[in-house]
Amino acid sequence: MKVGDLVKRKGKDWYALVVGFRDEENRFPEIMWLEAGEHNWLGQPDHCSATLLEVVSTVPDHVAEKRAALNP
Repeated sequence: MKVGDLVKRKGKDWYALVVGFRDEENRFPEIMWLEAGEHNWLGQPDHCSATLLEVVSTVPDHVAEKRAALNP
């Protein structure tokens, strides 16, 4: 899991974009909700354990490296 990945909450149809991490091991991603079913969380920042999420679509490594360089 890396910044820019589209993730889904396991067992739900809730989707979010990974915008950062709270730790160096990438265990606690910071996310921005894109779709959360009946919840009105669109655009809301949040964070949770990476074990609760699954990657739906990943960003190519060269793009992730450029993003990381821009946001040290």
